[in-house]
Amino acid sequence: MVWKQLLLVSCLSAAMFLSSVKQVFVPESDALNFLRRNGRRSPRPPQEINEENRQHPGANERQVEYYEERQYEYENFAEEQIDEYARSQEANEQWRWRGYNGLYPPYPSDRRRV
Repeated sequence: MVWKQLLLVSCLSAAMFLSSVKQVFVPESDALNFLRRNGRRSPRPPQEINEENRQHPGANERQVEYYEERQYEYENFAEEQIDEYARSQEANEQWRWRGYNGLYPPYPSDRRRV
């Protein structure tokens, strides 16, 4: 029973599609005349071109600001990294020499060569 309903629905949909094909497609001669008259693309109106040209400088300014901000953030990050490295180096140096009482060198690499 289900296969009969499926067959009926598919036949009805095919009949509707074939009946609407005449409305969707135009004759070849009409299509060629339309393309000859209008061309493939119509020229843009001058107002649209002027509006687009007005938008370019604003976009360029925003792009420059964006890249300047990124450069500024990178410079700050690099400076913080350098400062952090220097602080950690100082802390390591202080830690190394804090317990040194002068009786022995704290590390073998710090021994003086005689």
